[in-house]
Amino acid sequence: MTDPDSWVLAVDLGGTRLRMAVVTPAGELLYEEQHPTPKTRPDILAQIWALLDRGRDWVAAQGKGLRGIGISTGGRVDFERGEVVDATALLPDWRRVPLRDLTVEHLGLPTWVDNDGNCAALGELWFGAGQDCHHFLSVVVGTGIGGGVVLDRQVLRGVAGTAGELGHISVDYQGPVCPCGNWGCVELFASGSGLANLAQTLWEAGVLQFTHKTITSATEITAREVGEAARLGNPVAQDLIQRAGRILGTALTSLLHTLNPERVIVGGTVLDLGEDYWQPLVNTVQSRAMAPAPLVRSPLREAGLLGAAALVWQNGASEGIKPPQSP
Repeated sequence: MTDPDSWVLAVDLGGTRLRMAVVTPAGELLYEEQHPTPKTRPDILAQIWALLDRGRDWVAAQGKGLRGIGISTGGRVDFERGEVVDATALLPDWRRVPLRDLTVEHLGLPTWVDNDGNCAALGELWFGAGQDCHHFLSVVVGTGIGGGVVLDRQVLRGVAGTAGELGHISVDYQGPVCPCGNWGCVELFASGSGLANLAQTLWEAGVLQFTHKTITSATEITAREVGEAARLGNPVAQDLIQRAGRILGTALTSLLHTLNPERVIVGGTVLDLGEDYWQPLVNTVQSRAMAPAPLVRSPLREAGLLGAAALVWQNGASEGIKPPQSP
C-alpha cells in the first residue's frame, strides 16, 4: 500500500551542477536547491551536507519525517559499499570517497549512493518512459554522456560498477585520448563538453565564425552557443551538431546489437539543440541497427534526482522502508 508520507532527500551531483530535492512517492519535488558544483572534495562534501541539512529542516517544518537519502553522483561507484571509486576530469577531486558512510555519520539517516547514469535509468523505471518496459537503455546527454542499462527491471551495475558507462564507448579507435583512458569515446564528440571543445578548435582555426555574439576567447564557446549559431543558419555549426547526433547513433547501434532492448530513452540538456541533433541520431539508429528499438525522449525534468530518491524505496526493505509503489 502506498505510503504518502514516505518522503526522501535526493541529491544529484554532476560536473557543473549540484542539486537537492525533497521527493514524494508520486515523484513530486517539493523543495529544491541548486548550486554550481564545487571544485574540491571538502567543498563538495560541505555543500552536500549543507543542502541536506536545509532539506531536513524544511521537512521537519512541515511536520513530516524522512525515510532516507539517495545520492546520484558522477563517477564510478561501488554500490555495495556506497563509495565513489573514481571520477572523470569533470570531477577531478572526487575519488575514493566513502560517501554513504560519511553521509550517515553526518545526518543519521539510511543512505544509498549510485552512479548518475544508473540513477537516471532508475528514475525512468519508476517515473518515466521505462515504467512499462522490462528491458531498456537510458542515455543522458549533458556536459558528459551518462547511461544506464535495465534488464528484467533491474539496473545492471556489473562486477566493478562500470556497466552502463555509455559515454565511454569508443567510436574511433585512433581518436583522441579520453580522460577515462580510452581512445575516441563517444563523449568526446557528442556531449555538451565534446561539442564545445570541437567548436573551439574550429573557431581557433578560423573555420567556425559566430555572428550572433562577439567571441574573444575559445573558452567562451559552449554547446549552447553552437546551437544558437546553428539555429541562425550557420552551416558549420549545423554540420557539427548533426555529426554529433550521428556519432551517438553509431554508438547506440552497437548497444542495440549487444542488448536488444525494447526502447532507448534519451534525455539531457544537449537535446535542447533540437532537430539538428535528434534527427541524425534517430536516422542513424534506424538505418544501421539490425533490430532498431524506438528512441524516445525522456519525459522527466530531473531523472537523476528521481532515481536517487528511488534508491531509498527500492533498497530500503532491510531498513523497514516500504516502497511507495511497485515500479
